[in-house]
Amino acid sequence: MDSNLLLVDRYFLKFYESFCKDVCKKHQLVQMELDILAFLANHPEHDTASDIVEIRMFTKSNVSGMVEQLIQKGLIERKEDKDDRRKIHLIIKAKATPIIKDIKKMQRQFSENLMSGFTKEEEELFGEFISRMINNIMSGIGRVR
Repeated sequence: MDSNLLLVDRYFLKFYESFCKDVCKKHQLVQMELDILAFLANHPEHDTASDIVEIRMFTKSNVSGMVEQLIQKGLIERKEDKDDRRKIHLIIKAKATPIIKDIKKMQRQFSENLMSGFTKEEEELFGEFISRMINNIMSGIGRVR
């Protein structure tokens, strides 16, 4: 296997964060606040802090602190689950709508830049490879996907 594969994670993250900088600056967010808002907007079915910790693999303490900051900024709110009071949902508030629009626009630009020069067929094939790799990784670390 090519040793460059080991660098992909770092380069990918740096590349993504370079696209996030303007949105963070415009809306006075830190990267992890943006990441949490993006996660909640992109995955409405995964709307708890535990979901963010599990899927994004952030630490509980970081997620807890960032969620609290987003609540203080009036961008999200907690809502108790109607069936299980121990489960708390994180709801994006209307005040965050312009931020979410900017995040979605930034993510489209990131994706377009990332896949620049690829044909549609190559993009689809790449997506299939990535999915298979993620399944192999999840299986290897004992997590079911």
